[in-house]
Amino acid sequence: MNGKLTALQRQYLSRLGKAEVEQPTLTGDLLSDLVDGWAKYTTERLKNSLITSTMPGNPTSGRASMSLYQSIDAAKTRRRGDDVIGAINANDYYLQVDQGQKPGQPVGPLFRALGGDMGWVRQKGIILGNEWGKTDAQRRNNFAYAVARKINKKGTVGNKFFSKIINDATFDEFAEYLGRAMGQKIALSISVMAKQDK
Repeated sequence: MNGKLTALQRQYLSRLGKAEVEQPTLTGDLLSDLVDGWAKYTTERLKNSLITSTMPGNPTSGRASMSLYQSIDAAKTRRRGDDVIGAINANDYYLQVDQGQKPGQPVGPLFRALGGDMGWVRQKGIILGNEWGKTDAQRRNNFAYAVARKINKKGTVGNKFFSKIINDATFDEFAEYLGRAMGQKIALSISVMAKQDK
């Protein structure tokens, strides 16, 4: 290939907001730009889905959701050999918001996700009463433990904000899109990793 963009490739780049691209090589920059554009586009779709995906009795709202919303971002696309690696980051509890929690889940991991300095109770901004002799952290942890026990007994309902956007059909469509843009078949390898809150 000669490094020049075809009309079809220009069309794909312009749809991803990269209309004014210097002449990338077809084996490198174009593919990276397409993956990067798709990751950014998908990030915005995920954020919109989170905002609009609420279920009766289990709304996704407030500060905890804002923390999840703000954590969703497209990482810089990078190359490793012939591979182009694009990533979308999100807080580690995105899956529980999306899929919900089944009853009977162990209380310990739930408690750790809910309590602590970066836990759900603090992010949600829940104001707890002033128990004599208890610090704010102790009150938050007591409340987190009570919520974890309730989730253990009853479970929660997910809002499907993620699985509506990121699914097998999405990746099949993306592979086809890349293949048309590059003029050759593209193989996708998908892995899911969660960003850990510290």
